[in-house]
Amino acid sequence: MERPRGPTRFPILSKEHYKAKPGKRRLFDYFAVISISHSKILRAWKRRRGDEESNTEDADDVPSHHAGIQIETKTKKAESDIPSPFPSQPPFDGEISSDIKAILKVVKPKIQFRCPVHDYSDYELSPGVTSFALPHGFQFNDGTESSPKCYSFVLTNVDGNKQFGSCLKFHETLHLGEEDGEEITIGVPKILMIVSHHSYFNQMEELLKLFYRMSLCRRHPIDLERIIWMIVRELPLPVRPNNLLEFRMHNTLIPFEGSALHEGLPVLNSKFGLLFEVLSHDHIVAVFTLLLQEHKLVLVCSCYTVLTHVAESLKALLYPLKWQSVYIPVLPKAAKNVLMAPVPFFLGLNPSTFGDLDESLGPDVAVMNIDKGVLTLPRPAPRALPTKHHNRIMNALLIHNPHASQTRESANFLKKLRGFDDAFPMGTENIRLDQPMPSPVKTTKHEAR
Repeated sequence: MERPRGPTRFPILSKEHYKAKPGKRRLFDYFAVISISHSKILRAWKRRRGDEESNTEDADDVPSHHAGIQIETKTKKAESDIPSPFPSQPPFDGEISSDIKAILKVVKPKIQFRCPVHDYSDYELSPGVTSFALPHGFQFNDGTESSPKCYSFVLTNVDGNKQFGSCLKFHETLHLGEEDGEEITIGVPKILMIVSHHSYFNQMEELLKLFYRMSLCRRHPIDLERIIWMIVRELPLPVRPNNLLEFRMHNTLIPFEGSALHEGLPVLNSKFGLLFEVLSHDHIVAVFTLLLQEHKLVLVCSCYTVLTHVAESLKALLYPLKWQSVYIPVLPKAAKNVLMAPVPFFLGLNPSTFGDLDESLGPDVAVMNIDKGVLTLPRPAPRALPTKHHNRIMNALLIHNPHASQTRESANFLKKLRGFDDAFPMGTENIRLDQPMPSPVKTTKHEAR
């Protein structure tokens, strides 16, 4: 093994200092923040209540590198009324008033901040990325505090190029006013997103969590915008086989392996073990068989993280074959028409987003319902694997993971399943970074074993 080099230090300079790398050398392509400006919501609310008749658009609705990330969103209320920087609430399960629902018909989520500001000539940011970052749509909540959510997606452009993205979603509290002596408060979703043309899902999610934690630092303020510009523009891609890039910041270590980009056995940058936690051996082999025969397949799960990582793991099992047809592990609500495609597809659906699927899917579609542990085979039925190969695969699964088929016997399976989307499963009480921020970011390159 080659002796590791010393760490390379990247000083945190002004964002004008960082220049774009060529497409083949970029580790990340874009960072973006998606939400609706608070001032725009307040105007829509006042118009709805008859307090204001202005129909003008907000200037802060346009993405700009001058506006910054806007971690603290300022409104006409006192700045202390809006906890900063990232208050978080769970999805709202109760009833929302008709006035609040009407706001969503007037205002739409957009990219409020992005880095870089303009698209690369060799790799444009897809216009549909907002729908994939919000697969369930844009939903306010009632302002109850809870953990931020983390999930990933895959978007295929018209030219066939894939964009891999990871998101961290939280809610910012917004006070709309008072009614009958009671204060009206809602939670406005905000999504932090990293997009790359490399499937480093685990690493992108860890970076987003680090950004979130850095934003909570009160004792030692951090210029988060400049750090994001440095990471997007300066982190090099490990281009050599078996080359390992280790990114260190705030005692956080994030490794990037370069062998995923070269010939040989690929490195899977997703949670492969999750496949055996949510599916039995029989279901893994059955779904694998369906993919080999290029059947239409839909995964159904209430957890977006499970959908993406299980789909990536199943697709990796096909190696050295590759899935060449439609592949959308998290299908957004806006792309529901894909379910009617006449070609083979491999999709992931959240039942809370699409409701009753029986009316949307034809008889030639196989459905693997992860929540219920039920596999519905298509008609006509697919051919089974030869007995010899089926037994060989089952024996290998039993040797390396003997408890996978027993996972669903747990009474807390669904509760555990929904917890996979939590960015901080242990809670957010102790995630602040109160130590001073070091000026450089360290990376170390060496040959992995």
